[in-house]
Amino acid sequence: MRELREVIHEAFAGHARALGDGGVEVAPSTALDDIRRRRTRRSVAAVGGAVAASGAIAFAAIAIPGSVDGGTTIAAPGGTAPAPSGDAPAWCYLDDYPAPNPDAWGPAGFVGRVYANYVDEEFVYVSPDGDVQHMERSGDGAYDAQGPGGRTITAHVDGGLTDVFTHLAIDYSDNGSAGGSAYLTDPEGPRLGYEWTTEAPSDAPPGVNPKLLMEVHTSTLGFGGTGLEPSVAGADAVVETVFRYDDGTEEAVRIGRGHPGASVPEYDGLESASIRATLPEGEIYEITSQYDPTQTYEAACGVPVPPVGDDTRDDIDPSSDPERDEYVTGPYLEGPESVTFQCLAAVPEDLVAEPTVLERQSGTYYDVEEAGLEFDFGDGGYILGAPEEMFPGVDGPGPQYSGWGGGWSDQTGDPHGVVTYEALIWVDEDGAIIGRQQHDADDREGLGGEDLYSIGGGDAGDHLWYIGDTSELALPCEGVDPAEVEKAELGLIWGYGPSVDDMRWSVFFPERG
Repeated sequence: MRELREVIHEAFAGHARALGDGGVEVAPSTALDDIRRRRTRRSVAAVGGAVAASGAIAFAAIAIPGSVDGGTTIAAPGGTAPAPSGDAPAWCYLDDYPAPNPDAWGPAGFVGRVYANYVDEEFVYVSPDGDVQHMERSGDGAYDAQGPGGRTITAHVDGGLTDVFTHLAIDYSDNGSAGGSAYLTDPEGPRLGYEWTTEAPSDAPPGVNPKLLMEVHTSTLGFGGTGLEPSVAGADAVVETVFRYDDGTEEAVRIGRGHPGASVPEYDGLESASIRATLPEGEIYEITSQYDPTQTYEAACGVPVPPVGDDTRDDIDPSSDPERDEYVTGPYLEGPESVTFQCLAAVPEDLVAEPTVLERQSGTYYDVEEAGLEFDFGDGGYILGAPEEMFPGVDGPGPQYSGWGGGWSDQTGDPHGVVTYEALIWVDEDGAIIGRQQHDADDREGLGGEDLYSIGGGDAGDHLWYIGDTSELALPCEGVDPAEVEKAELGLIWGYGPSVDDMRWSVFFPERG
């Protein structure tokens, strides 16, 4: 078996790498809590048509210029938003497609913004220096523009849950990811970042990548942000977001593995927000963004935020996604997996395997600093790891049923992903399955991650599970006495592959380790 520390590092790095390939997360393959989101809550898009099992989005484009009482306004459903004040800076006029503040991005690889109108299918790209291009439709139905250095900026019309918004503003990074917001209804305004000015020292110590460090920090500034990985400043560096205020106080928030930079807790009196990396030898590297409250969109433009109260489409149900079947929460071992595993049947001997990671843990909390996790193992539990990989040509999730899931991405027309299945089982002394994982969260507390936590491996290899007190997770098979399940041996069914008909199945029994 492999060292736990090494596997955790690789799992999170590979998980983030899979996201970076398409700008999205490879979602955990159960209905449990999601674990490391690369993008922040305002991240709603991905380059190259990337989509995640947890929800996809559309690239769209922007408003039509209009004029009321001699002033430029924002065209929007149901009318217009207030015009900027007469002496407002040029970047206040959203109909002119302003570029986000380049001085805010520092060394991050910002390559431009797409303004989008989903209903009218209009797409406008603005480069970092403010050049505007109306995007052209390509042969595959997407919209393209030329970015810095000849880079192709691609926006896709089709998407998922966030298609309910008419207008989106999406910021693109040169690492192949993108994030943005429904900027007309965003309570923080269109997130142009002119209130921030970033300074990054040129003398970064060995092991610290200022560009990658800044791309974690951009989340703090209101843009999309990537998650912290070992490639940013090394696996053992302490990375923090630091807020400084005019009364001399300082607040530091440590950034966990896979997390973006921390959100600003309080703007009143804020002077700066920094991202600071402290190396094991004590050397410190810090990128600082100075804050000017007079240059927020509301203050500088004289336009209240959000500019528009409602910018959702009236022709679709926001709670539905026509591209995806509804997820069904039904009993385990009764979905497509029942071809191989059934209640009261014996576990196939040839599928019993040894995990790549197996560690016994106990105690109130087990703190994994590298992952930014705390988990309660109670009187005893396990950290278990197993192989996982992604496959070419996979461009959607597995069956929408308990235990099934996966993730996928599409970078420059090259879809790859994985279909997964996972379920706890309990077997008797003859190897027959007499209990399976509880599927109904209403039947017990903690089903969403307190006793079982799953971390997708993506391209990295190892998928990890944190398994705590499973006594309340067991659902006896029909006709089985619950007392028999209490005495049964715990197992974990794990499957992954390119499709439901081509799965690599394994069954792990941690108590045998």
